[in-house]
Amino acid sequence: MIFGSAFISGLVLTYAVIWVTRKYGWVYVPTVNRWSKRVVSLHGGIAIALSFLIAHLFIGDLSYTSTEFWLIGLSLVMLSVGFLDDLYGLMPLPKLIVQFLVSAAAFYSGLCFN
Repeated sequence: MIFGSAFISGLVLTYAVIWVTRKYGWVYVPTVNRWSKRVVSLHGGIAIALSFLIAHLFIGDLSYTSTEFWLIGLSLVMLSVGFLDDLYGLMPLPKLIVQFLVSAAAFYSGLCFN
């Protein structure tokens, strides 16, 4: 049930975000010096985050452990960085530094996948 809700909501929300971003022109138009030749919608992380939230709502038990709080918090940090990058076009080094810090925080918190 959880996987199905995440999959279906992810699929629907991804196409909804693509539709909205193209309607309002929130897209990346490739330039001559880039390898990609197609227009790409921005803000795709929103669809991923919302489908994650919908899947959690299907679980029903919203009492989280500290590890789950770390996972959700660090995921929100990465979502914020992606959103800011879509809005302002951040340089690669600040994004890499934040990714490194998020990875270090995940390691420090004991977050692991078995």
